[in-house]
Amino acid sequence: VCEDQTPTYDLTATADALGDMTVTGITPGTYQVAVKFSNSLQTVQTLTLNAGTNSVSMGELTMGDGVSSNNIDIFDFSLLRLEFGTQASASDFEGDGDVDIFDFSRLRLNFGLVGQDPTSN
Repeated sequence: VCEDQTPTYDLTATADALGDMTVTGITPGTYQVAVKFSNSLQTVQTLTLNAGTNSVSMGELTMGDGVSSNNIDIFDFSLLRLEFGTQASASDFEGDGDVDIFDFSRLRLNFGLVGQDPTSN
C-alpha cells in the first residue's frame, strides 16, 4: 500500500470449498495484503512474494460483520435479529444456509471486535 493508501492491486478471488483462493499476475515484491469476505472482518498481513508460486495463509476470517462495516456491533446484531430463522446470507456467519442460534453464537463471541486496516508505509 502506498502512502496515500491507493492499492497497487485490487483483486477479487473466489474461494474453493476449503477456503483456498488463487490469485495470479502479481509482480514479486513486498505488499500489505488485506482480505475481507462480505460478512467477516478484514485481516491484513505484510507479505513478500517471490517469483513463481507462493503459498500464504491469511488465517481464518473473523465472522459476524453482517453489515460489512469492518466491525461487529449492534448494527450486525439488529440485522441478525431481522434475518433470524431465514436463509438470508448476510447473517449466515456459519455458512450453512440458515440464520440460526449458531450464527448468533458466532456474532456474540466476536461482538465488539474491529477488523484491521492497512497502514501507511
